[in-house]
Amino acid sequence: MKRLLPLLLFAAPFIPVSAASANLVKDPGGEARSKAWILRAVRAKIADHLRFTADRPHSGKYCIEVIDNEANSGHYLSQRITVPAGTARLRFSFRARSAEPHVCLAGLIFNDGKKPERCIAVEKKPFRVEREWTEVELTVTVPEGTHDLDLLICPTTQSSYAETGTIFVDDVSVVVLPPPDTAEQFGIDRVPRPRVDAPYQPADGETLTRNPPSFTFPAVLGWKRGKFTYSVEWSQDPAFPAAKTSRVTGCPYHIVIPDKVLAPGKWYWRYGVEHQQGKTVWSRARAFTVPADAPQLAWVPVDELVKRISQEDLRSYVRKEDLPAIRERAKSGDLKPLADTLEKKLLPELGAELMPEPPYLSKNYLDRAKDFSRMMRSKYMRGSPFYDFFLRMRAPALAYILTGDRRYGEEAKRRVIHFYGTWDPRGPTSLRNNDEPGMHINSFGLSAYEFCRELFTPEERKLVEENMRIRMNEFYDILASRPCDAYPYESHSIYYFQLMGRLGFALVHSYPEDAKKCIDYSLRFFWTYLHPYAFPDGGWSEGPAYGSWGVERLCRYAHVVRMNTGLDLLKIHPFFRNCGYYPLYGWPGKSQQRSFGDGTSPTHQTNMLRICAAINDNPVFLKPGIDRKQPIDWTIWAALSQYDLFKTPDMSKLPTAWCFPSIGFAALRTDMTDWTNDVGLLFQSNPVGAVSHHHNCHNCFMLEAYTEPLAISSGYYDYYGGPHHAGWTRETKSRCGITVDGGKG
Repeated sequence: MKRLLPLLLFAAPFIPVSAASANLVKDPGGEARSKAWILRAVRAKIADHLRFTADRPHSGKYCIEVIDNEANSGHYLSQRITVPAGTARLRFSFRARSAEPHVCLAGLIFNDGKKPERCIAVEKKPFRVEREWTEVELTVTVPEGTHDLDLLICPTTQSSYAETGTIFVDDVSVVVLPPPDTAEQFGIDRVPRPRVDAPYQPADGETLTRNPPSFTFPAVLGWKRGKFTYSVEWSQDPAFPAAKTSRVTGCPYHIVIPDKVLAPGKWYWRYGVEHQQGKTVWSRARAFTVPADAPQLAWVPVDELVKRISQEDLRSYVRKEDLPAIRERAKSGDLKPLADTLEKKLLPELGAELMPEPPYLSKNYLDRAKDFSRMMRSKYMRGSPFYDFFLRMRAPALAYILTGDRRYGEEAKRRVIHFYGTWDPRGPTSLRNNDEPGMHINSFGLSAYEFCRELFTPEERKLVEENMRIRMNEFYDILASRPCDAYPYESHSIYYFQLMGRLGFALVHSYPEDAKKCIDYSLRFFWTYLHPYAFPDGGWSEGPAYGSWGVERLCRYAHVVRMNTGLDLLKIHPFFRNCGYYPLYGWPGKSQQRSFGDGTSPTHQTNMLRICAAINDNPVFLKPGIDRKQPIDWTIWAALSQYDLFKTPDMSKLPTAWCFPSIGFAALRTDMTDWTNDVGLLFQSNPVGAVSHHHNCHNCFMLEAYTEPLAISSGYYDYYGGPHHAGWTRETKSRCGITVDGGKG
């Protein structure tokens, strides 16, 4: 479930303000009981939730009591303040206390003052309120175009509308700060906010695991799309002399990748903000070491990449010359069960009525959230119309690849044309209205189109591809506007990059300029981060369910990149070599144990392990699929990997324990050869934190014996941010662990 406002955590050191700085807040402590103080909420009913009280004020005779005792209300204290022209920075501070210590939220909402009014940006900071008065402070850069702002002091974190709380507020202050020097104004060399800002890569003193590195850095403060560009330099001389320095200028992204491998040895790099007056303000130099044995793969400029992409219709997963062998396997080999099952299921579906375009989500936030949660809870149920429509768009196309039977190709074509020809790409299934179907449409629909593209007339191709172009550009606009290369940790945005890149490869010969910018942006992110929750030791911080889905998507995109460009990103990222051990040790065989994150998915985990076996030529990853009756793999991976050619897994050489330091996860087993005779202890203390789909489970454990769970993580994952999910499943109290807050968890 989405939050009331976008969460942008902002913290900065205290900066003294002269006594002459005027407080812009009217009635700072409620002494005059001014009507400038208002209570905002999602619901209109806010009576008696804002009070001016004489109960232990910090100063003066009164303070302000803010009450949120209704679930799904989202109350917060606010005041509208006009920002003086030319203001670059502000300091927002206040005192707060509560009867019970808990976490609250403070922030500033910047508006343009126009009609209709538009919110330009939101700066927020969670803070902990105690029983005694505590000072809260934010120092912020004022976004360009700001006319006024709204204060936000919320007695809850707004992470879930199930939260309630009460706080007392006094001595509220907003003052104008003098402008800093240029480097400080831009935020150059500031400390990145963990799991919010892009990190400095390579870190100072780092030894590379691949050559060349990706250079990454946080966004300039006050970033606005099109306003700033960057320079990056790297050299073996920390003085960066021109003759011995490589340089990239005019880069709009926060990722720069050299197009040549670097010589082994010690190097230095720095980045600079290109000032509008024509000057570049530089960061400090950071050192890194290039080892001689680091895997090598240099960046290839997008214009060169495009020249490598085939003009053939079939090029993203298989090529036309691969079809005879695949169809022979479907006729009498390892793919025959899949082909037979597909035909059995698809024959009754030929010519069936197709699903109409769904309605928009409600504009009212609470109703919108309910609409979304109903869709989410039904979409993943077997037989759901939404999920079946997407799946059944791709299934006949896969059957066409396997059998060559034109009936299935024509059925896939009919479905693709229905969806891409009659559903508005800017309508209910656009990302901005509802990104879940927006993502799945482009995943299933693009595969279906590519598998049977040869059957489309030129007019039909133009109809479908224009719709795809609009959807591809929406991915780009959303990602570049945030910008997600500077804030790389949002779960869905990571998948946007992959889908945008796949669309770019599919459309590069029809819409070259649009496609090239999307391929370039997508590959920069994928090349650099792979996935921000995936780590070189194989750990995935969101847990095994999202890890298995994520690995399958990563491998799918890496395969598309390799097929189209010859670039093998699987070989330069050690994550791919190690990621299979995470579910293999954590949830092996017929394990019924839950996880420390959102969900477990034994089917997807087993499918993911089969992919890991194929890309690493490692048969041990096939063992769970042998022990657990595995349903048929409905994806193209079944055709890409011939599992029957692998050797029998030899589990006896594996250790009985595995640790993933990146995510603080350790698994101890007693028998890796026979999991029905195994006892498993799992321990988690994740340095990444309860971010995205991971839970508050630090220093918690789970225990199972002979596939039966004993010490468990309870709760279930109905939908993200729902009352049960936020109030129980994500909390420490739902599992076996030690709490330090009186048992509240």
